[in-house]
Amino acid sequence: MSRPIEQVVQEISAYVDGIRDEMLAMLKQLVEIESPTEHPQGVEQVAVILQQALQQIGFEARLVEEPGYGSHVWADYEVEGAPRILMMGHMDTVFPLGTGWGFSVDESRAYGPGVIDMKSGDLTALFAVKALKETVGLPVSIRIFYNSEEEPGSPASRHRIPEVTKDVDWAFVMEPSEPDGRMVSRRKGVGIFKFQVTGRSAHAGQEPEKGINANLELLHQLLSASRLADEEVGTTINPGRISGGTKPYVISDHAEGWVDVRVNDKEEQQRIEEAFRRLADEPIVTGAQVEVSGEFHRPPLMELDGSAMLQDCLRQAGRLMNEELDFGLSGAVSDGNNIAAAGIPVIDGVGPIGGRLHSRDEYMELESYFARTKLMAVTLYLLGGNRTWTNS
Repeated sequence: MSRPIEQVVQEISAYVDGIRDEMLAMLKQLVEIESPTEHPQGVEQVAVILQQALQQIGFEARLVEEPGYGSHVWADYEVEGAPRILMMGHMDTVFPLGTGWGFSVDESRAYGPGVIDMKSGDLTALFAVKALKETVGLPVSIRIFYNSEEEPGSPASRHRIPEVTKDVDWAFVMEPSEPDGRMVSRRKGVGIFKFQVTGRSAHAGQEPEKGINANLELLHQLLSASRLADEEVGTTINPGRISGGTKPYVISDHAEGWVDVRVNDKEEQQRIEEAFRRLADEPIVTGAQVEVSGEFHRPPLMELDGSAMLQDCLRQAGRLMNEELDFGLSGAVSDGNNIAAAGIPVIDGVGPIGGRLHSRDEYMELESYFARTKLMAVTLYLLGGNRTWTNS
């Protein structure tokens, strides 16, 4: 007979409480390894530690080389006939090499570069699986994938998502929860687009009529692009960087601008893509040539069939631990966007709670590290079929 769910929760909770020192020691070890995306050696150190830790609990774990970056970690634990769950995280951080300031804790928080984004989330996955395996056993197949270059948008590993999600039923992304504890069921999609304008140079005073002002055309393009924003549906457009021209008295023959676009759904994504193409085909300055390049490298993370069930499962696990969970939209993006685009129901932001990401003040709420580990272990147990709830 299966154990009463209350007993399972009690055993998992007691196990996690018993390894708190181990969990903090490993978090300190990872945080104190400087692993900016552009420093493959540091990322590789983190990868090896995680690979070995997963092997120690029975996973088949290997390093996947990625040219130009550190290796990814791919680990599988198979349970015959059981659903397969993907747990995904990243090992790189945004802090340049040499700016690390170590790991520290006070009564309620832990601090350090990458402590919440997202080395604690990586370890939450590891220790949740370990806690479940060491108490009641794993009732599901688990795939854990840690990539090495998420911060710049997973330029290489996002193309591996179809392979990573093969035969996966559901997924969790171990990014941090929102500062108020909310998990993420939807994320905006994001695209970066480059407007490149070619004109013709000329002396601005002597022969201005012979010039084609690329700077002026770029301004027209970016103003028109900005007007495509729609507050009501959540579409934002930010011309974040521009360059062009050489000297004030020379009509510019070249100008470039980069635009960040964020949308809530695929319809808005398509509208923006089509509108940008039209802008390039219809320059305002006679003779100017406009080329628009770029893509939505993070499509919108939208709720799919199965997403509501995952939320219900997490909520039930939370109630068993006296926590009411909530879910919502985030304007930030993650690998969860690409997982959802591959057709896999995914809940993101299931990692610990913290804040001030990408800053000297980055922190993690200490108790949330242990609580989220327990929560994910119970959730995996419920998804394995030993559940006392139904999906409405």
